[in-house]
Amino acid sequence: FELRCALVEAAIREAAGGGNAPGGRPPLRCNRMEGERSGPSYTWDTLTAFRAAAPGVEPYFLMGGQDYALLPTWRRGLELPALCRLVVAPRGNVADADAFRAVTRAHWPGAREAPPLPAAGPDAADPVPRMLLPGGGETLLLPLPPQAVSASEIRAAWLSGHPPAALLPREVLHLLEQHREVVTASWRENR
Repeated sequence: FELRCALVEAAIREAAGGGNAPGGRPPLRCNRMEGERSGPSYTWDTLTAFRAAAPGVEPYFLMGGQDYALLPTWRRGLELPALCRLVVAPRGNVADADAFRAVTRAHWPGAREAPPLPAAGPDAADPVPRMLLPGGGETLLLPLPPQAVSASEIRAAWLSGHPPAALLPREVLHLLEQHREVVTASWRENR
């Protein structure tokens, strides 16, 4: 758990350039709450605990498009928007705005399109598509190009001795190398 958190924190630092996010917003943070809880870890339970620990803070839950498409199979997956805003990275079954809208309407038949959020950041050009959900809640699609590589492919490359350095932040790659034995054992076990 500690190594996983250290990897997330390293990726966040590199993505933020070591400081605050654009526009003076506070940087992303890795929440270590799951490491303090026992038993199975479900997103619903973690977000419920987070909301209790940080009242008034609205969490955003980032997920890939293939997970978004599978939300009905998650424990209380379709109820998650009551606890957070869902932010979808284009991948798999949800690789563009049309697929995002179609999957959203399939999950929540009363969902309706809302005006997109304006693009943010110096390189941003596309607005952020969003849907309002029945009973409250909102889901957003990040305006990013879909990535052709998956975490499974990164793990497979690592295990074959060819870590994809071009795809990983420098500090993340360094931590993986430092903990090669633990990482290799864990990734072999979870194939």
